[in-house]
Amino acid sequence: MKGTAPCPVVDEPPGAARGFVAVALVVAVGLLCAVGAVNAVVDPYASLGTQIVAPMVWSDRGEKVDLFEALDRPPEIVVLGSSRAMKLEPAYLERRTGRPGFNFAVSDGKAPDAFAVASYAHDHSQGVRQDYIWLMDLETFSDDPVDPRLLGTGELAAYLPTGARLKGKAEDLAWLLSWTTVRDSLRALAHEHDVDARDPATEGDDERQVPRPEFAADGFRRWDGHDRRAEKGRTLDDMLPASVKVFTATYRDSFADLSPLAREYVERVLEATNAWGARLVIVLSPIHPRLREVLRPLGYDARHREALGYLQSLHGRYDFILIDMTGLEAFGGSRAAFYDGVHMKVANTRRLIDAVIARSDAVIARSDAVLKPADDGE
Repeated sequence: MKGTAPCPVVDEPPGAARGFVAVALVVAVGLLCAVGAVNAVVDPYASLGTQIVAPMVWSDRGEKVDLFEALDRPPEIVVLGSSRAMKLEPAYLERRTGRPGFNFAVSDGKAPDAFAVASYAHDHSQGVRQDYIWLMDLETFSDDPVDPRLLGTGELAAYLPTGARLKGKAEDLAWLLSWTTVRDSLRALAHEHDVDARDPATEGDDERQVPRPEFAADGFRRWDGHDRRAEKGRTLDDMLPASVKVFTATYRDSFADLSPLAREYVERVLEATNAWGARLVIVLSPIHPRLREVLRPLGYDARHREALGYLQSLHGRYDFILIDMTGLEAFGGSRAAFYDGVHMKVANTRRLIDAVIARSDAVIARSDAVLKPADDGE
């Protein structure tokens, strides 16, 4: 039986393989350039500030700047912090102290935000003396970069060091070249959502869409997704699992110690406020006891001790007040007056304000102010 004749070997011209690789590289680079161009122009996360198309991710930093600029008079008390601080009412602060205030807390606000916001508020105060309450989340010290929403808000980003702004813009290249960003850019182009107050603004994990919050003229977040869920009958028991999921991931993946970046900006805030003649009031924000129990084996208590120790060590260099309100017993807080594991209802934020006024060494309440009776709000 005869064997099958072997196939002849055909030698390709020497330059053929190199030519194919070159063409492939040109095509790949062209695609990346096209992806980057589309994402840069559409700017679906509002990081570059092109403002050609309504972004997929709505940022409240710019809205707070607009509200601040529209005030009839500069505030004497400025609230700093994250979304957990947004239910602190400047109107209630004024009723209790006789001093006008503004809530300049921003979503996911960390230490760089606090520095930029305080600096902006001070520079736009028209010479009015200001005091500052920073409702500081323990997770402020987790290992997070400067928020791109801060970098994308020019009025605030201007207070960050040049190196931080350049580093943040360099990090933006990652999402500029992302196919995921292309998807969101196409969605932004399709929707062009000029949202009204209670129309959807962003997507969330537990709901298909999170409604855009409503702010009072003094920055108080008077209605938001938490209120909408409460109106629909969602309870703390319903919402606590989402908090557990988010904060379990934080403590497991990015909070093994206190972030050097966070410490740098905490000290920038302290140095700045002291230079302005103010004593910053730092209030470690409350957490629901049930969430704290879940996080305890993941390092919550250790991070709490480290953060307290670090902040207390700064007393020799800076003049400020530190109040630990992480436990409800510190301000008579109610376990029931929470939307979820970290966001409090007005009944608790008013009790918190009362406790801060009482423990702030007359920084928040002027000596000549007539204190009005406390009101729980519920």
